[in-house]
Amino acid sequence: MVHLDVKIQTLEMAKNGEGVVPNSLEDITEAKSMTVGILEGGMQSGATSIMFCLDMPDGTVAMSQCSAKQLRALAKVLEGAEQRFKKLRGQG
Repeated sequence: MVHLDVKIQTLEMAKNGEGVVPNSLEDITEAKSMTVGILEGGMQSGATSIMFCLDMPDGTVAMSQCSAKQLRALAKVLEGAEQRFKKLRGQG
């Protein structure tokens, strides 16, 4: 099983060098495109999985996979983070 670690931070925190890999904004590479595949029975348990394929500027492809359950959990975390950011900006 893959461990999902979510770090919630503001853009200001990222600019100050806090916490998320990569270590600095200069290390970020924008992908040319991203393909997302939904794989029936993609997990060893037989559960549905999600495959992410990033086409990088140098022609290579970076791939990652997570369970559909993890993706649903991440969506809930994203919702909570956006509410938190609105509160920080005085909008919520």
